[in-house]
Amino acid sequence: MISNPFSSAFFAQCSTCAGLLNRSSALQCSQCRCVYYCSEACQRRHANQPDNPGLAHKAWCARLRLFRQRAPALAELPFGFASVTTADTFDSQCLSRFLLERGLLGRGMWRRECYAWLGVHPHPFDDDDNDADIGGVPLPATWRQTRIHEAAVLVEAPSTVSATEPPPRISSWSDYYQMRGLPADSPVCVLMQWPLTLYHLLFERLPVDAPDAYKRLTATVGDNRPCQLRRIVVHLIGVEKEVELIPALCELAKLAPGFSFRLVLVGKVAAGLLNQKHQDGITDSGDEESSCPARPDLIVAFNAGFAASISWPATLEFLKKLAIRTYVTDYCEFSMELSAVMCDKLGIGTLTPQRINPFRSPIRVPNEQLDLPSYSNAFISELVYPA
Repeated sequence: MISNPFSSAFFAQCSTCAGLLNRSSALQCSQCRCVYYCSEACQRRHANQPDNPGLAHKAWCARLRLFRQRAPALAELPFGFASVTTADTFDSQCLSRFLLERGLLGRGMWRRECYAWLGVHPHPFDDDDNDADIGGVPLPATWRQTRIHEAAVLVEAPSTVSATEPPPRISSWSDYYQMRGLPADSPVCVLMQWPLTLYHLLFERLPVDAPDAYKRLTATVGDNRPCQLRRIVVHLIGVEKEVELIPALCELAKLAPGFSFRLVLVGKVAAGLLNQKHQDGITDSGDEESSCPARPDLIVAFNAGFAASISWPATLEFLKKLAIRTYVTDYCEFSMELSAVMCDKLGIGTLTPQRINPFRSPIRVPNEQLDLPSYSNAFISELVYPA
C-alpha cells in the first residue's frame, strides 16, 4: 500500500497556529515531547498564552509528560494484534488495512470504525462466501472462520449466564473472551467496548462508588424471583456513532438477563432541548409511547470531550439540574483534564480522578495535535454535582 503523505505517522499540527508540519522536522517540546510547533515564535507564544493562561503550555507540560508515560499501561491488552494496533505509528491508513485484511472494512457496525465511513453492509456479523477477496486483498480463511464463529457466539446469550443469578464477574477483556469462547485474535472487542464499558460501570464501578444506590437499583421484586430486577434506564448522551451500534449494545442484556435495560440515546443538542421542552418533565416511570423519556438510573457520556464542543455547556447545565449519577469516558487524560477544568469553571461539578477503563478499545486513535496515547473510552471518571 502506498504511504499516505498526510498520515499522522508523517505529519503533525502546530499547537499554536494549527499549521500542518512534517513530523520528522517539526519543533517539539523537549520536556514533554507531546506538542509540535512550526517555529520558535509559535513555541514561545504557546508557552505563555497571555489571553488564556489556563491553556499555556507551561501550566500543562509536566502533566503531559506524565500522561505520555501511560502508554505502556494503555497498550497492555490480551489480544494477538495489540502490538500492532497500539503502536505509536498506527494511523488511519494502518486501521483501514487492519479492517480490510479481516474483511471488515466498511461493513455493518464496522463502518464507523473506519475514518472513510465506507458503505453499509446489511448485517454486522455476517460472513459472505463471496468475500474470499475484498478490495484486491485476499481474506485469510482463518479470519473468515473467526467471523462465522463470532456470528454464532454473539447472537446467543452465554450458556453460563443465568437470569436467576447475579451477573457474572467480568473485570477484563480476558474474562469476557474466555466466557464467550472467543479467540485472542478476534477484533470484536473494538465493537464490544461499548456494552462492556456499560457493564463495567453498572456492575463493577457503581457498587464501589455508590453502594447504597447500587443496592436500590438491584432490589428484588419478589421472594420467589431472586435477581428478577426492575428495569434499569440508562441515558447515553452526546451520542454519535453509538446510534449505529444497537446490535452490539444488546450484548449488555445478554450478559445480565435478569435485568430489563432501557437505553435512551440522546445527542448533545437534543439534551439541551429536553431542558427547554420538558423542564422537570423527565418522569419517574416513562413509557414507550411517551415523548418524555423515563428518568434515568444512570447517565453515561462516551468519549465526551466536554471542552471540545460548544454544545456541551447547555447539556451540562441540564444534567446538573437532574443531579443523576453520571459517568464520563474520554480518549486521553488531557481531554478529561480539560473537561474537569470546564466543569469547575461553569460551576457544573467536579470530575473524580480518572481511571483506566479495562474495556477500552485496542485501537490507538491518531492524534496530530498531541503525541499522547489515545484510545476510545480509555479513561473513566464520575461527574459529581454540587450538593
